[in-house]
Amino acid sequence: ENGHLKKYPLQEISLDASYENGIVTINRFYGQQNAGKVAARGTWNRHGAVDMEISTEGIDASMLADIMDYNVNVRGTMNAYAKISGTADSPQADVSFEVDNGGVRTTTFDKMTGLLNLQKGIINVRQILMNKGEYKISANGKIPLIALKAAPWEMLAQYDQIDLNISLDNADISVLPLLSKHVEWATGALKGGLKITGTLAHPLFNGTLKMTDGAMKIKDRKSTRLNSS
Repeated sequence: ENGHLKKYPLQEISLDASYENGIVTINRFYGQQNAGKVAARGTWNRHGAVDMEISTEGIDASMLADIMDYNVNVRGTMNAYAKISGTADSPQADVSFEVDNGGVRTTTFDKMTGLLNLQKGIINVRQILMNKGEYKISANGKIPLIALKAAPWEMLAQYDQIDLNISLDNADISVLPLLSKHVEWATGALKGGLKITGTLAHPLFNGTLKMTDGAMKIKDRKSTRLNSS
């Protein structure tokens, strides 16, 4: 059987599932996306406990962003595993992922890996590593789900805001479009550290950056060459 997951075609879909007394039981779900694979199994009680496992291998990374209604240009090939527990009203999840030859907006990378935990409405970023050639950046902290959905004019209480620490030692300035939608493109070496707070729609940055022989373009402005700062 063939079908679609949102706009993404899946081939060779196999599903063995049942629904009884508010409990969805998936004995087996399997589908292919070209050379990629997605699988799931477990139980989801609408009024109680959740016990699910989801895995992907070699699928289009943009599929996950689209499923989560995250409106951003994401590219790459993704392997991921998620263990979902808790309850339907308060799910918990442990997630690991790896994206090869990917990109977000105009930022590109060779590999991105991450370990995340979702608990009580907060994504705990245990570690995210991104590599591009000799350059690398890392991140850790927390992202409350409410901060991903807040409107640009909303200022949330501090505990509801993003709290991410970004290490940019031995990084590439091309990562800046990933951190700010106001940067159209950038190139060059970058060092320093940033703390990101606020919300996805209105992020706040605090930190120190040092750039050498770089260039960047702010949207709606001409490109600027940077020797250092």
